[in-house]
Amino acid sequence: MKRISPIVLCLLAGCAVDPPPRDWADRALLLHERGPPVVTALELGGGEPTTVFEVPSLGFAYELDSHPMSRQLAMAYTPPPKAAEDGWDRSFIGLLDDGGVVQPVACELGADTWCFYPQWSADGSHLWFVGTGEGYASEGEHVLSRVRIADGVEEQLVPWATEPAVSPAGEVMAWVAVDSDSGVRSLVLGTSEGEALRTLVSSESLGDLGRPVFSPDGAMLYFVVLVDDPSESALHGLHDRPGDWWRIDLDSDEVEQVSFSGTIQYDGVLGGGDDPWLMMATREGVVRLDTATGEEVVELQTREVRALTWCPSLTSR
Repeated sequence: MKRISPIVLCLLAGCAVDPPPRDWADRALLLHERGPPVVTALELGGGEPTTVFEVPSLGFAYELDSHPMSRQLAMAYTPPPKAAEDGWDRSFIGLLDDGGVVQPVACELGADTWCFYPQWSADGSHLWFVGTGEGYASEGEHVLSRVRIADGVEEQLVPWATEPAVSPAGEVMAWVAVDSDSGVRSLVLGTSEGEALRTLVSSESLGDLGRPVFSPDGAMLYFVVLVDDPSESALHGLHDRPGDWWRIDLDSDEVEQVSFSGTIQYDGVLGGGDDPWLMMATREGVVRLDTATGEEVVELQTREVRALTWCPSLTSR
């Protein structure tokens, strides 16, 4: 497997060589759905986003995640077809190298194989992801899997699971479990090895849910609860339904709603250390939410951003 060196996109944006701990972030990477998609760097608190990577024509990028210490950016990626008539038959998990090329590290089992939701382990040794299609599962099943970066060894660990989230310290993780018969989605807390510990909350009690993300201290798990509005669902499709962010205290299991915009929520990341705020990619733009007061600040007005992560190593205390 080709060795992937630290990515250059944040070096271009002025990253430090030795990043401090990831308990605050001042710049983010945004994935814009254009034709083709574009990754930009956005300095919070003002300024325009700077383009740092353009997906080649006819290619696609989906979710992405960065690791603060290795400064590597992982993404779910569909390369352009070799010939126009070939169409698109797969997606893989890849790392962006110094030459601006997405190098595959997982999910190369053949045609009709699709992998999404890359998520770094806390120590950067593994990437979690969700695989489906040829080589992964029966029709309709999603398997929570991981790949060891050092040698490319893959493990398929949790069937009927999607959307992984790893706690900052790496001692636990969470994912969305899908009942194979009813389709009910539940948030599950598990070990760092993918062993389920307990179910936290179910879509039967709150509504359809997803997009889990841990608070910086690992004490809270944030997630989106979708609003069941048939008109919105029909207009925007199955994956573009309005919702709001909620959180659950992992000690007390107390659940509370933290955003009240009722708009489409595409993605979110937490920052701010002991006083966290949530940055959301929404239909209305990239919005920063003060989780204590509920105050929202629009960082960027756009309908293009579908995924975001912190710019690797751009962290400060």
